[in-house]
Amino acid sequence: MVSLITGLIIELGPKYLKKPMEEIHVLGVYYLVAFIIIHIAGLLIAEFTNDKGIISRIVRGSND
Repeated sequence: MVSLITGLIIELGPKYLKKPMEEIHVLGVYYLVAFIIIHIAGLLIAEFTNDKGIISRIVRGSND
């Protein structure tokens, strides 16, 4: 969401906000990538330790 809003401000907003919004935009993308990597790592750790079958339950949509 941050990426969308800052991108719109960069393109459509006032010129004095362009530089700060570009910095926030880039940081937002980096944080999103880190967030996804951390969540996938947590999923794999759970799958291979104490919560076997979590990936298949996510795919099936089952609460078993």
